Amino acid sequence: MKTKALYWWNYLLGWRFLPRRLQDWLFGTGTRAVELISGLGLLGFALAFANHAALLTRYPIYHKFATAPPALTVSVLAAVGLAQLLLMVWHSPRANILSGFVLLVGGVLWFLIFAAFSANYPPFNPSMALPFILAAVCSLAGKNLIDYSRLQIRTQERYGKDGSP
Repeated sequence: MKTKALYWWNYLLGWRFLPRRLQDWLFGTGTRAVELISGLGLLGFALAFANHAALLTRYPIYHKFATAPPALTVSVLAAVGLAQLLLMVWHSPRANILSGFVLLVGGVLWFLIFAAFSANYPPFNPSMALPFILAAVCSLAGKNLIDYSRLQIRTQERYGKDGSP
């Protein structure tokens, strides 16, 4: 059973206090923007490592990337980036659940990139901040997209396709 504090935390973190139309935009168009930025970013990293992995891992900021085989790094980053971009095409609630899951996986990858860059701390640099921000945004967007899509599915099952009683 949820406590009252946990209920309010989920309520705020899930953006459920927003008007319904704003939630529709946020978890539709807004999340698509996050998917686009994250997908292109992951593909950019994959392309950079596909072409220059040996050279990149010589730089101190990229030295932790040498612990994984370049082929694995490239394939995982490219697969998740492509999946995020391809799933943007479908807009059904069930497709959005899959899209939310891929956003969560992308959030984990962005956090791992942040951790690899942070291994070179100090000094703090911008390449530490951006992956952390993307990890947080992708994780929140993915979780909320899944929750919102499940709510849409339950509403459609209860009231029909248009969601009105």
